[in-house]
Amino acid sequence: MNILITGGSGFVGINLTEEFLKHKATVVNYDPLPVMEEALNVFRGMEGTYFWEKGDVLDGSHVCAVLRKYKIDTIIHTAVITPNEERERRDMRRIFEINCSGTIELLRGAAACGLKRFIYVSSIAIYGETAHTMGRLTEEMRDLTPKNLYEISKFASEALALRCKQLYGLEVTAVRLGDVFGPWERPTGVRDIMSAPYQTFKMAREGTEAILPRANRTSWVYSREVAKAIYAIAGQDHLPWDIFNISSGSVWSIEDWCWRLKQEYQNFRFQIAPSQANVRYHADLDNGVMDVTRLIQGAGYLPCYGLEESFADYKQWADEFGYLMD
Repeated sequence: MNILITGGSGFVGINLTEEFLKHKATVVNYDPLPVMEEALNVFRGMEGTYFWEKGDVLDGSHVCAVLRKYKIDTIIHTAVITPNEERERRDMRRIFEINCSGTIELLRGAAACGLKRFIYVSSIAIYGETAHTMGRLTEEMRDLTPKNLYEISKFASEALALRCKQLYGLEVTAVRLGDVFGPWERPTGVRDIMSAPYQTFKMAREGTEAILPRANRTSWVYSREVAKAIYAIAGQDHLPWDIFNISSGSVWSIEDWCWRLKQEYQNFRFQIAPSQANVRYHADLDNGVMDVTRLIQGAGYLPCYGLEESFADYKQWADEFGYLMD
């Protein structure tokens, strides 16, 4: 496999790169910024081949040049801006350009270069308010209600990607990620709010009390689960569906996570006090469970990172690289 990952210097992109390099793939990271030296050192110890190409997803001619240079057969498009309300008001045009126009440039490049597959990394965010009102979220649902700019842009980009499947005959697959956390997540200026597991893990390590707005029970998915699932999807010659949810298939809360943190960091304290909260959530309401039947049946991938498995792996990573969270 010759893979191009847009936004490969982000935390999901680094997890994807690790997974594909483990399987001896050639991975090209198309990103304005290089990965940090710590991740690069990890890549050097793997069997695949890694390249970084400095690039903007809005530069269609450069995209095509890179695709041809490395004989890319699969694009995994993760590049995105995840804004808060303040950034929405301040930089709406730039957010929409990167999130939507950038997707168009990548799709056009894929079609022009005759690529085998285009994987668009979508999100639970496209379900919008529906995610909070339905107990189980399936890919067949049509009553989606995106509201904020991130949700709207992800919804539009997924639809654009699937439309280009019809227009250009591309093998396009959209993967909708649950609420992601895990190794290599750190402040980069692209995501305005870090995940709640990240925030509370950092507080536990620093000895800071975590004050939660609510328990926050939702479809958390570990970043290494995401990488393994996308690798499984990329390896299929024929997929029975265009859209796949990627999640653990279960739900747990940040309150549950904090109790697990307390077992490891005995001096860690936490409480639920909405008016005093120092932990920020992406949404004001809990999300439903993401159904992963398609992922299991269509891609042959069985999720394996529940709360305990995620915690154990994250703790091991943080023991080595936790200073990157600061």
